Amino acid sequence: MPLQGKIKESAVLFENNKSQKKLTLTESMNSLQEDNDQKSILIGETEARWRVVEEAWRKNLSPLLILDEREKSFYTTVNDHRINLRSAVETLLPYQFGTCFYCRCLLDESLHHMEDQFPDVDHVMPLSLLVRQFPQSDFNPNGVWNLVISCKRCNRGKNGKFNTIPNEALYEQLFRRNVYFTKEHKHSMRFSVLKSLAVLSVPEMIKRMKDIYNPFKFIRGWTPNV
Repeated sequence: MPLQGKIKESAVLFENNKSQKKLTLTESMNSLQEDNDQKSILIGETEARWRVVEEAWRKNLSPLLILDEREKSFYTTVNDHRINLRSAVETLLPYQFGTCFYCRCLLDESLHHMEDQFPDVDHVMPLSLLVRQFPQSDFNPNGVWNLVISCKRCNRGKNGKFNTIPNEALYEQLFRRNVYFTKEHKHSMRFSVLKSLAVLSVPEMIKRMKDIYNPFKFIRGWTPNV
């Protein structure tokens, strides 16, 4: 289901004048100088994205090849060579307002990795299950379309998700997030989602995501213990 609405005028930071090939900063951008909290979030997210791209360029790797391991770090992988991209957590987390994708509790990266509110990186659709169900598929089960930030409790705690199927409502939530990335955001997240699903357009992405969940839609599925 497509998201409704546009970015609020108060949230627009610049105006793009294509005919004159120039950017004009708005009052909202100027107001960030007076809001230290919002300025810190914006700087942190920008630096996190840049580190991911810069590391990929330095190693001649694609930043689209992102997956998570049991220790919950991001990596790029080429021919078994791994580069740690844990900083990518800072890129995804702002879109979840610093909360767990599943139960919405606040996350804290400063915590020990065994604390309930430590941010894990999770496959919404379990990797092992997708590989078995779609052995010949051209989409990437490790792609950003299937990755979210979860609290340790939901991901691997008592009654956690582990390698189970999410319920349909959670998959719908992932679906809506990816629609947001591809329809509302004209930046690299759009390309990352489309590329990892091996599609070229938003309608193709919608169909692909529905096709992926269809074999499992009659399973009750996991839900967080909120």
